[in-house]
Parts: sequence; C-alpha cells; structure tokens
Amino acid sequence: MTVDLIVAELKDVELLHHVCTTAYTQHFTNQWETAAALERYLGGSFSVDRLTKDIQEPGTAYYLIYADGEPAGFVKLNDQLKEAGQASLYPNAMELERIYMLAAAKGTGVGKLAMEKIEAIAREKQKSAIVLYVVNVNETAIRFYERNGFVKTGKTRLELDGFKEEVKPTTIMSKTLSGL
Repeated sequence: MTVDLIVAELKDVELLHHVCTTAYTQHFTNQWETAAALERYLGGSFSVDRLTKDIQEPGTAYYLIYADGEPAGFVKLNDQLKEAGQASLYPNAMELERIYMLAAAKGTGVGKLAMEKIEAIAREKQKSAIVLYVVNVNETAIRFYERNGFVKTGKTRLELDGFKEEVKPTTIMSKTLSGL
C-alpha cells in the first residue's frame, strides 16, 4: 500500500471540505449534545471559508492523506503550539492538531504510515517534538498514539459549546524526536 500526504492548496479546498466533514462525522457525531451543535462545529472548523483561511495561514498546513491514490483522511499541522502553557514546555514542537481517517481506511495501516510521514515533516522542519491533544474517551486513538511512540504528558479539557460534558477531559501527548 502506498500512502502519501499531499499539502492541500486552494484548488483542493472542496475536496478537503468533503474529507474533513465526512471523516469527522463518521467517528464523532455521538460526542455532541445535538445535531445543531455538531453542525455549528463543522461550520466553524471545516467550512470552505474556514479551510481557505487556514490554508493561507503561515505556519498552518492541511494535508490530504491518500492511500493507493484515493483520499483516506486528512491532517492539520501547526509549526508552533497554540496553547501558551504547552508552548513554553515545548518551544520547538510541531502541533498535530488533527488527524482523521475516513471510515474505510480505519484499521488498514494507513494511519501508521501517515504518522511516519508526519514525523518526517517535523524532522524536515527541525522540530524537537510533536504534541497532540486527544479526548480521554477516544481510547483507541490513545493506544494508537502510544504504539507510535507518544507518551501522556498532561491533561486539559476541550471546551467546545455543545460538546458532551463526559468527552471534554483531554490528554496531552507528545513524542520527542531524537537526533535533532
């Protein structure tokens, strides 16, 4: 299987929008109190306008994940950590803000190969670590990250309007990149 991460450009925004909204709703619809709350989140995070702004934002990059030439998911990387407390702990870290797979790609090895590519991107940018946030109820993702060398380094809460209270507790995970 061939897995590629291709930087999303403005010409890709419609496809990116489709992959983002599809992948997110396939896995996380049940974490929202109402359908309206989910729709507000999707509009705020994955609308064509929002994705266009993010693509143009220096230090932020979306990548479309392709498996054997077909869209399989997406990644959002930030050259710096957004949360000030974490940024002081990891001054030269890359933030893996989002990685979501389409349901058909889950469990196929695409995620592991994508993580290897993400690490290569971080090394190319001479980053010393990769940091991510994952809701505690997503135990499958936490185990996936641990298998890929991430360790739990802290706790926080994901405060999103309409997000169910029981899914707000969040684990901070990081992977130190050796040799940099």
